[in-house]
Amino acid sequence: MTSSVIPATVLREGLPSRRLLIIMSGRVMCQVYHRIGDPVNLIPTTAPGQADNAMKSIPAPGSVVEESTSAPMPPTVEEIQLPNEQATVTITPIECVYPSKTSWTIQGAVKEKSELKPWFNRHLCIEQKVFTMILSDASGDIKANVMGERAEQIYSSLEMRKVYRIDKPKIVMAKKKLSGLSHDWEILFGKETTVVEGTY
Repeated sequence: MTSSVIPATVLREGLPSRRLLIIMSGRVMCQVYHRIGDPVNLIPTTAPGQADNAMKSIPAPGSVVEESTSAPMPPTVEEIQLPNEQATVTITPIECVYPSKTSWTIQGAVKEKSELKPWFNRHLCIEQKVFTMILSDASGDIKANVMGERAEQIYSSLEMRKVYRIDKPKIVMAKKKLSGLSHDWEILFGKETTVVEGTY
């Protein structure tokens, strides 16, 4: 099937003859980035000069369009000066942590804390202690899991609604059905994880 352009003449009573083009189908051969001829709108839709400005804003063929390098700003990290120490610590918002080579430092208040429960470690074939807690900051909540000797060591020292700074936690995939949180990740206290009382 071929495309056709058919000229036709229509005669109407009391009106001069008109020549019509009936376009059955078509396809775009190329894109034109400049005005052809001097078209005039029957009903003006823009103020004088606006159409010219709009045409100038269309890039010419082959030109390189510079894309905006701006991006949504992530939640701001916070740097705090440790008392009686020279170094500063960068605090990352809880909602921003994810598995990476970065050693995260987060700070949050203990929103919930479970009981210290027995847990059978299948890898070591021994029974250990475990507890979980929900840490909260201005950006969101995250679940923390503490197992083994660490659980017994720090359980009694962590108080509800107090703020703690946690350095170098392990980031693991969240079990959302158990935690009820929207965060995609949870933290796990490893051998290098440290926890101290923090401040806001």
